[in-house]
Amino acid sequence: MGTIITRMALKMISSRLIRLLGSVFACVQIIGCAVQPGLNIDNSEALNGAPSSIGGYDLIDVSFRNISEFTDSQSLVSGFSRLYSASDLIEEVQGTDYLVGSGDVLSIIVWDHPELTNPAGEFRDPQTYGRLVNSQGTIFYPYVGELKVSGLTVSSIRRLIASRLAKYVRDPQVDVRIAAFRSQTVRVTGAVEAPLAIPLNDRPLTISDAIAEAGGLAENANRAYAVLFRNGRGYSVRLSTSRDAVFGEEGTRLIDQDTLFIPTYDEQSIYVFGGVSKQSKLVMPEGSMSLAEALSAVEGLDEGSADQRRIYVLRQVEDEREGSLRTKVYRIGLSDLGSMLLTENFALAPRDIVYVDKTGLASVNLVISQFLPSVSTLFQLERLLDSD
Repeated sequence: MGTIITRMALKMISSRLIRLLGSVFACVQIIGCAVQPGLNIDNSEALNGAPSSIGGYDLIDVSFRNISEFTDSQSLVSGFSRLYSASDLIEEVQGTDYLVGSGDVLSIIVWDHPELTNPAGEFRDPQTYGRLVNSQGTIFYPYVGELKVSGLTVSSIRRLIASRLAKYVRDPQVDVRIAAFRSQTVRVTGAVEAPLAIPLNDRPLTISDAIAEAGGLAENANRAYAVLFRNGRGYSVRLSTSRDAVFGEEGTRLIDQDTLFIPTYDEQSIYVFGGVSKQSKLVMPEGSMSLAEALSAVEGLDEGSADQRRIYVLRQVEDEREGSLRTKVYRIGLSDLGSMLLTENFALAPRDIVYVDKTGLASVNLVISQFLPSVSTLFQLERLLDSD
């Protein structure tokens, strides 16, 4: 008797579950028709090309015809609204001769005339008792008086002093050296072991030299790019681990008032969302990453939800016309194996957002997945009834 009652109760539960699931699946079909998950870029076509103030963006379809435009993201470094390419750097130093400036200390020797060489004493420290170039860029020298030396090379200063002394000293033999370099400095900041200000001397200082002076790159340093600030502009400089770096952008000569900034790699991140197996924030230790590498890092596209025809890369760049940031949306479709080359050659930039659109069935699958435990229960219940 108890067994019969139990079976009747189970059948009632089973029939109710079947009716409930039938209603659920009917709703799911309606949802599947009504909901189109994803960015719906196609439905916002009116905003394509519109001003940024109303949410406008630029939609760019990436193809084999224009992929060469997106193979290098070196001019985009996180945290800076606009950077110029290192190829735009103009050497502002004539030759390699050091130009004397205010704060430098000169050691001046007039042979056979010790009274002119060092009035303070023969064994005095030339750095302490040399001729300090004052804030007006001049020095005082016996028989010569005030002498403008700022902006001159030591050879020019030597000839100038000798010509002035010739009125008082027969055939003067003059030697001029820089005892202390103090007028020109370069700063190295950011992710280096020992940030510091480096005095420039008569030997050219390159970017790679400056990094070495600062103790090398820190553990969290971006090892692909640095930022060089010069005369109010920022330049993106490619770093290299190659021994031939001195011939590349790392070999760029630094000049007075330059600031070299090394960003950290955690500032160089991208974000991957949508129909992928693992939504993630990806750090780029080397400062760059292709779209193919990013998709691989998140374990590829999700087979159940990804629309391979619609992969978007969202990037904000400075709009010179509007004086604000503007969104560019790059659309890439993986229609065949050949199109995979597009993702391999598309270079991502820091702060990019990669979004893989979802198919119309993605929302249906999501709803169904919520009821799979109920379906499993119903299946087990039917088996139990049939076994009786």
